[in-house]
Amino acid sequence: MNVDTQRRRVLGLGATGALAALSGCSGATPFVGKRLEDAQQFDADSVDSVTVNGQNGEIRVRPTDADRVRVETVKKSGSVFTDLDDVRVETGVENGELAVETRRTGDGSWLGGVPSVEISVELPSEVGLGELRTENGSVDVRNVATDATLVSENGGIDARGIDGFVSAETENGSVTVRNVSGVDDVRTENGSIDVGVPAIRGETTVESENGSVTAAVASDLNAALVATTDYGDLDVELPNLETEIRSEQLVQGTLGDGGPKLQFVTENGSVELSELR
Repeated sequence: MNVDTQRRRVLGLGATGALAALSGCSGATPFVGKRLEDAQQFDADSVDSVTVNGQNGEIRVRPTDADRVRVETVKKSGSVFTDLDDVRVETGVENGELAVETRRTGDGSWLGGVPSVEISVELPSEVGLGELRTENGSVDVRNVATDATLVSENGGIDARGIDGFVSAETENGSVTVRNVSGVDDVRTENGSIDVGVPAIRGETTVESENGSVTAAVASDLNAALVATTDYGDLDVELPNLETEIRSEQLVQGTLGDGGPKLQFVTENGSVELSELR
């Protein structure tokens, strides 16, 4: 009797341990998915600008004090069935432009799909940026001295601390452009916009179809201002604005001495404009 009881107890403990391991409670974390890292360096003397054309994955740019451009890529997938060779990263310098591009070489397995590629660039101060584009992923650029054109189809855009003019466009995602030298067009179809506008260099539009627009505008800016929303609140508090039209859906007037049209537009969302400090 005692032997049978002890045997049942041992079997029960073994079953409990097996269940705990299957449920992830055994203390061991199994690796799931695939990941492949790579890095390349290019002498800054041979590079005037960097462009990136991605497909699936984040693009990230940060400054460096080094005398070379460093490009790091991470191919990854959450599925062990993914073939990382279904995407290739191509780099090359031609006429001073360093181009980084991801290309599909396969359709992806039925279970694994196509892997994503994260691209990180370390940018020396003497090297500029061309267009940074990704189909599915965010674009994040900080603390560099260059103009920048940032584009995503499905993903947010975040640009901060840039000594240059920035244009940003995404179809689905929020956009933040702050602490920059100037702003070109900023657009999203579905998402909010948060932007600081110290300067413009021509007709400029900040627009969301479905989302709020929040902007801080420099007090010494000269422009013809238009702010409009179809469905949402409109709050414009700019001390250097000479208002010509003010209604629930439209504010129009002259900033400073007037100049190019600067318009803030949303169809479904609020517009809030305040002084840049």
